[in-house]
Amino acid sequence: MVSEGCNMFNGSWIVDESYPLYDSENCPFIRKEFDCVKYGRPDREYLRYRWQPDGECVLPAFDGMEMMRLWRGKKVLFVGDSLSLNMYNSMLCLLYAAAPYGRLNYVDNGVLFEVLSLSLFFSLSFWDYIQDGDLIVKDMDRTLAFSKALTTWANWVRATIDPYDKKVFYQGVSPSHYHGSDWGKSFSKSCSGESEPLDGSKYRYQQSPQEAIVKEIIPREIVTLLDITFLSELRKDAHPSKYSGDCSHWCLAGLPDTWNLLLYAFLIQ
Repeated sequence: MVSEGCNMFNGSWIVDESYPLYDSENCPFIRKEFDCVKYGRPDREYLRYRWQPDGECVLPAFDGMEMMRLWRGKKVLFVGDSLSLNMYNSMLCLLYAAAPYGRLNYVDNGVLFEVLSLSLFFSLSFWDYIQDGDLIVKDMDRTLAFSKALTTWANWVRATIDPYDKKVFYQGVSPSHYHGSDWGKSFSKSCSGESEPLDGSKYRYQQSPQEAIVKEIIPREIVTLLDITFLSELRKDAHPSKYSGDCSHWCLAGLPDTWNLLLYAFLIQ
């Protein structure tokens, strides 16, 4: 449960020997590119970090059986790109760890939104062509395109969603770690070989233009923002990195499990 006055998104990463929350080798839902252990990553330290919010705030432990009890008979939708898939795979593994003999019901590419009880949105992908009204624009400024797209989505949410009937979450911007200059290393240094998080109390965090757009545009009266950017930016160690050449997505088990713990905390509120 999220206590009143608590900011669950400010804090630091601490070592917890009870982590990870599941064994990736035993979860059948992880896409191979997210399975860093299977890819051959030799270290395990990145699996041991737990998010600790500042002050007296407590991030509740994930209870998969309670999650399934609360949402039994309801439908949940993850909408977005491969980073949403990262989080979706994590949620499946967390639930599977609690009920390995349970039954999974899912619809792939179905039209289901009007009957859903919970939806979680995220997309920061970009395309070459953007439709703006009746115009098709090539190579629109990416920040402008994102702002226009998010405004369209926010207007649709206001016109469509009954907040008393459906819960909607928006996953904040998930950062990448391709340039070491972002954390005090040389520009050419990527996340490859990084083995520990940045210190949240010392890290000089700067909000990106995309984050500012998200916080300005999403309809807070209807949508809950999972503001995962800062806590994720500290985890330069948590990418597949040289084990798949990827400093954008995240290892599983790993950081997306914390995103789902935050989601769970708001759901049981």
